Amino acid sequence: MKFYIDTLGCPKNEADSSVLENLLVQGGNELVEDAENADAIIVNTCGFILDAKQESIDAIVDYAVNTKGKNPSLKVYAWGCLVQRYFDDLVKEIPEVDGWLGLDTVESIHDNIVSNVNSERKLLLKKDIPNPIYGKISRKCPKEKYFAHVKIGDGCDRSCAFCAIPGFKGRHISRKKNDILEEIEYLVKSGIREIILVDQDTTQYSYKDTDLKELLKLINDINGDFIVRVMYLHPDHIDTDTIDTILECEKVANYFDIPVQHYSNNVLKNMNRIRTGEEVEKILNYIREKNPYSVLRTTVMVGFPGETQEDYESLLDFIKRMQFDRLGAFVFSPEEGTPSEKLILPSVPADVAEKRHSQIMETQEEICENGMQRFIDKEIKVIIEEMENGCFIARGYIDAPDIDGVVYLNYKEGVNLGDLVKCKITDSLEYDLEGEIL
Repeated sequence: MKFYIDTLGCPKNEADSSVLENLLVQGGNELVEDAENADAIIVNTCGFILDAKQESIDAIVDYAVNTKGKNPSLKVYAWGCLVQRYFDDLVKEIPEVDGWLGLDTVESIHDNIVSNVNSERKLLLKKDIPNPIYGKISRKCPKEKYFAHVKIGDGCDRSCAFCAIPGFKGRHISRKKNDILEEIEYLVKSGIREIILVDQDTTQYSYKDTDLKELLKLINDINGDFIVRVMYLHPDHIDTDTIDTILECEKVANYFDIPVQHYSNNVLKNMNRIRTGEEVEKILNYIREKNPYSVLRTTVMVGFPGETQEDYESLLDFIKRMQFDRLGAFVFSPEEGTPSEKLILPSVPADVAEKRHSQIMETQEEICENGMQRFIDKEIKVIIEEMENGCFIARGYIDAPDIDGVVYLNYKEGVNLGDLVKCKITDSLEYDLEGEIL
C-alpha cells in the first residue's frame, strides 16, 4: 500500500502521525509525498476550535471528492479529534469517506486501516472511552528532520471553561515511563537532536512513582548529545521544583511554554483557572530571576465573555511588564459542550475583540524585537537544520520548531546538516538571530 498522511492541529497529532507512519512502513507499506500517488490518504484531524475544525473538514472533503474523483480506487480515512467529537454527524454528512476513526491507540488505528484498505466495507471506529496513548514504539529518524515530538500523555483532567478537549479526549492518561525512555533512546541513536515532550498538559504526567520532574531527570541521563524541550506547562500547576529541575538538567532547554490566557482575576475566575494573575506573575518572575536567559512563551485569549476594557488593559499591562519572548494571541471562540456555555455574561463584540487582538500582537512585535537583543554575544548550542544561499539555518533552545524563529549562521567547512554545534550570537532580527559557528 502506498499511503499519504496529512497532519492537522497540534504537535500531539504530529507525534501520533509519526508513530503511525513508522508502523505502516515497518509493515512493508510505502510513504509517498504526493497525495495523488497514494492508495490511501489518512487525515489526522483537529477538533479544538472553529478555524481548526473547518480546516480539517475542508481537507477531508477535498481528498474524498476531488482527489478521489481522479482515482476512484483511492481510500480516504479521517482520524483523530474531529472524528471523535462529531462522529455521527461526519459519517452522515460526508459519505464519500471510506473510514472514520476516532481516538484509539495508534496500534489500533494502524491495524484497522491495514485490514480495511482492500475491503469494500466502510471502516467505523469510535470508542466511548477514548484511548489516545500508545505503548512501546521504535521510531526511525525521518530524513532531513532532526527533531521529534514524543507524547508522554494525553487527555485532560482540567476544567478550563473555554476548552472542549476533556469532553472528547477524556481523562488524562500518562504513558509508561519505560516506553517513553526507550522511544527517546531509539530516536537519539537514529540521529534525532531534539526531543520535544508533548501532552495536553505536561504537568499532569504521573506514572506510578514518576512525575514530570523525575521523568526529566531520567531523560537527561540518556546517553547522547541532544536537547529536550517541554511544551504545555499549565500555569496553575507548574511549581518551583519543576522549574528548578528544568534549569538544572543540562540537556533540558530553558524554554518555558506556559499558556497563561489572561491576567485579570475576573476573567481567570470565569475561565475556571485556579491561580490569580499575581500568582502566575510571581511564578514567571521566579524563572526570570533564576535564569534571565530563559525563554518565556505563552498564549493569551481576548474576548472571553465578561471581559471588560479594564480587564483587557490589565492583560496588556501584564504583557508589557513580563516582556514575553514568544507570545500567541487568540480571540475567544465559543465551543459547544464547554463550561463557558453556561456563563451568563455579556459577550464581547467581535470588532472589539479583534481590535484588542491586533493591539496585543503589535505590542508583542516590538517586545520580541527588543527582547532578542539580550542574546547578542551569548554562546549557545544549535542544531544545523538547513542550508540556504551559502548560510546555515539553525535552531537552539530559544526556538521551538515551526512556531518560533531561527538562527542564521555563517557556513563553516566540516559542519554538516544535523550537527549540534556551539555558536556565538552576533545580531538580532525581528524574531530571528544571527551568529557565527565557534
